[in-house]
Order: sequence, then C-alpha cells, then structure tokens
Amino acid sequence: MISPIVSTKRTYLRSIRTADIDRGWLKWINDPEITKYLTHQGRSTREFLKNYLKSSTLPSAYMFAVCRKESDKYIGNARIHSLNWRQKRGAYGRMIGEKNQHGIGIGTEVLGLIAYVAFEILELNRIETGVISANVASIRSNEKAGMIKEGVFRESADIAGTFFDSIRFGMTINDYNKTDWSENITLHTDNIDKAMET
Repeated sequence: MISPIVSTKRTYLRSIRTADIDRGWLKWINDPEITKYLTHQGRSTREFLKNYLKSSTLPSAYMFAVCRKESDKYIGNARIHSLNWRQKRGAYGRMIGEKNQHGIGIGTEVLGLIAYVAFEILELNRIETGVISANVASIRSNEKAGMIKEGVFRESADIAGTFFDSIRFGMTINDYNKTDWSENITLHTDNIDKAMET
C-alpha cells in the first residue's frame, strides 16, 4: 500500500494528489456512464479539477483517493465535505471510476471507510448524503453500509432535464457504533498524522 490512511481487507484510502487527475479522475468525470447520477453535468477540465481539489481540504472538506490493496491501483474518490465543526456534522460522497470495480462491494467498503474517518478521526456526530432515486446500486450500498434512510426530497435533483427524487441517508455516531466497521478497518497512524498536517 502507498501511504494508506485507513484500510479494509481489499481497499484503502490515501490522500488524493494533483497527479491523480491524469491517473483516471479526469477520464471518469467526463464519462457519462460514470456520472449519469451526478447533479454536476457537463465536461470538466483539468483546471476545474485542480481548483476542486484545492477547495476540498480541511477545515471545510477532506478528500481521498480510493485504491485497491493488492495492486495499489487508484480506482475512485471519496470525500467528506460541508463540514460544520460546531454542529459536528458533514456530508459525504464517493465515486468508483473504474468500471470493472463495480458490483463487487467496493462502494460499500468505501462507505465504511468514510464512516470510520468521520467518526473515529474527525469525531463528528453525523454524516449525510442524497442519492438519486434511480441509482439503485448506490441506495443498496448505503443500506448495506449501515446508513439510515431518513426521507425523500421529491423531484429535487435535475439530471439532464429530468427531475428525480433525492433519497436522504444519514448516519449518527450511535448508528455507527451498531456496525462492525471499527473492527474491520485499520488506521495507519503515521499517514493520518501527515495527511491532517497538509
């Protein structure tokens, strides 16, 4: 593994780097099949992603590269954002860009890693997200990861001119403590210290 922060048996998160833009991120974000359920539509440039990365740093956000453990292959991104330190909450998202990594449970593992970072490292009380109602795979992986379906924002997301419901998921520290993520995730202390400093 290359500078892992947290890891499961198959997957780990490391700090994302500018070089990752050309290692897959730019290709994924401009692939309509990968981004069909994202509210951000349209072509993204390298410069746009550089600025996005610069804005995705603490104290407002924390962004990671998702990698496979056995090969160190970079396969996607994960992000905790909209951090409200007074209320101890934030939002989360992830994108598995490599299509051959879909449908094998990696997305669920990444949600577990996000939850671990949110509650064990950042010491938040709550994380939340919205999932487009047509994105069945994401809904299922949120449920499998222990996220709680909390409601529906009806026709709140415009995807290419069609309005979809947004399914709202959340997890509190109490919900997290009912899962077994803390038992199945390894924290790499030296690397988290370095990541928090940057």
